Amino acid sequence: MTNSTIVEEAKPAGDEETAGLTPEYWAALGRRVAKRMAESWGAEWKSHDFDEVHESWGDHAPTAEYREAHKQFLKPLWDDGKDEQYDLLKRVCREAWQEQLAKELRFKRKSLFIDDVGYSSDDWRLGQQERYLLLQDGTTLSGWLGRAEDQPMFTFKVSCSTERRIRIPADAEFLPAPSEVKGLARTARLVLRRDSSGYRHWLAKRDVHCGYGITLVLPTGHLVRGRYECNLSREHNVPAFYFTLARGIAGEVRCLNMPTDAEYLIEGRAL
Repeated sequence: MTNSTIVEEAKPAGDEETAGLTPEYWAALGRRVAKRMAESWGAEWKSHDFDEVHESWGDHAPTAEYREAHKQFLKPLWDDGKDEQYDLLKRVCREAWQEQLAKELRFKRKSLFIDDVGYSSDDWRLGQQERYLLLQDGTTLSGWLGRAEDQPMFTFKVSCSTERRIRIPADAEFLPAPSEVKGLARTARLVLRRDSSGYRHWLAKRDVHCGYGITLVLPTGHLVRGRYECNLSREHNVPAFYFTLARGIAGEVRCLNMPTDAEYLIEGRAL
């Protein structure tokens, strides 16, 4: 049994030197790299870059074959000034890699498309037709899927008294059921204080600086890992919360202006 959507792909037939300079060769190579990246543990919950190198893997890194082929076929093209052919073959490889890896990761996440889950009905505030939007770390947002100006929109509660609505991409990912609800542990709200260096938000006894990872706790008990940012002054002190939706190979970042009654975990910082 395999977690992959494809089987190992044979290299294009023919003379090796000739085959190595065709788009078919580089598309097949890109798909093989994608398959190997997707097979690693936890691959479905991380962002991917084609050139990532894991030192512990050495020559067994997913991109090792690509680096060898680049040295053998692409670099000579570059050295000979054949930039157009070089760029074409490299682009073909990267595009095939991205398309295949997105398919592989979706398969591992067992995620659904918008058309699979359908839009919520007009009576969603009565507690019906919830949808479960998948985040990059494997958790979900429970809320309601609608449309505005032909754009998919997702509405969910960030605190007991406040809802937020975000635009989501057409290829956003969903799960058929919510992720496991985690224990709330100790939570607190962000409190604005002024000290000798100016205004600062505090979370219990911890001062929170721009760029810090914090974890939002939704009223459902679900955890959303994200990043805190704020342009602090007495007049402008609404914190912004950045988090990432699951989408293909790298996810998609969204930002919310947070209400004052939002709850956050006290212990630990999000990655």
